[in-house]
Amino acid sequence: MNKTLNSGIILPAQSHGHIPHHALVVLRERDGGRTLLQTVMPGKKFRKPWYVGGTLAFYHVSLDARLRHEFGYRLLHSDDVHAFTLRFQLSYRVLHEHVDLPVTHLGADPLNKIEEEITRVLTGSIRMLDWSVIEDNTDLTALAVDALSMDDNGDLVANLEQIRIHARYFGFDVRRIAITRHLDEADLELVRRRIEAEKQAQLRTLTIRSIFDQQREEEAKLTVQHEHARHDALYGAQTNVIKVLGAATAGSAVASGAIAEGATSFPQIGTHLQQLGQIAETAQRVMPIVHGREYASDSAMSAPPRGSLMLPAATSSPLETPGRNAEAVLQRAYEVAAALPVPEPEQRQFLAAILRLQAARMAVAGDDEIEKCRTELQELHRAHALDMHEDHTKFIADLVQSDRSAQLIS
Repeated sequence: MNKTLNSGIILPAQSHGHIPHHALVVLRERDGGRTLLQTVMPGKKFRKPWYVGGTLAFYHVSLDARLRHEFGYRLLHSDDVHAFTLRFQLSYRVLHEHVDLPVTHLGADPLNKIEEEITRVLTGSIRMLDWSVIEDNTDLTALAVDALSMDDNGDLVANLEQIRIHARYFGFDVRRIAITRHLDEADLELVRRRIEAEKQAQLRTLTIRSIFDQQREEEAKLTVQHEHARHDALYGAQTNVIKVLGAATAGSAVASGAIAEGATSFPQIGTHLQQLGQIAETAQRVMPIVHGREYASDSAMSAPPRGSLMLPAATSSPLETPGRNAEAVLQRAYEVAAALPVPEPEQRQFLAAILRLQAARMAVAGDDEIEKCRTELQELHRAHALDMHEDHTKFIADLVQSDRSAQLIS
């Protein structure tokens, strides 16, 4: 069986008539041989030379640029266990400049020769592929056609180029080769099982991921609830501390009056003032608005509006401390701090510095401690001097006087 003739690309004819999109190839048969006499392209006419003798043979050759040819090949894998079928799809055309070659080589069946070259060159590359690659890929074109292999001269040449060189000898131009792999039923069953196992694994993974996502969502809800509860607790604590501040201030005023009435000497006054300073220090430790920073970093805690630092009005007679009226100093300190056009944390820092200096003097602290508090207040005053009223500046300047003896005498 001649595959070239069966493909219909070459049609024997009885005369030199023309067929559209076909070239006419005329051979002369003489003395048992055949030689090319003439090639007539479409639009041209055959003219028989007057001197030609013998019998003439006419063939019409297709000039279609989109010729197709398919064939199969059974291949045993290099592991000698698996076998599979390859389907080759060949796209080609007849070379116009050599349209006579398929006819002159017709006895050798050019199309069959090209099939043999394709299977020889490409199946060698496919057999050496790992079986898992063959099993996972239906289309093996890129893995075989674009690969390199050794040609007859021992040079590494692309597989497709080797096939093209061989096809040109017969007058064909190979344009493209596609390869499709077909497994046996037993191998297909293995592939189906593997795919099913992968689907089940993916389903389990998705289920586990869904469970984890649900857990994370529940944890997030609990976290939000905890934050809300903590916010409420902190806000309640702050509110209670403010109430304690008012009570402590009123109590300090009462205590100051009692000290003033019962004191008969400067040493006795000093002792009472030291006790009052200890009371004030204790109040500061539990009062974040004066001493602590527990709530300063809590962005969720709503802060009182600026200017809310107000000392409740004294309800008893003032206490004359060394050089200072305690209630008047506290009241004035709150006014100065609240008037600063700065964020509330800085207002509180300024207020705390004033109260620390006043408490140190009330408690008859050592000179080093008083000097430390005085220096701190001086530095803060220097930083905010441009933002302060004149009478506030005078109040701070008077408060930071370092002459301790002058304070006691006055």
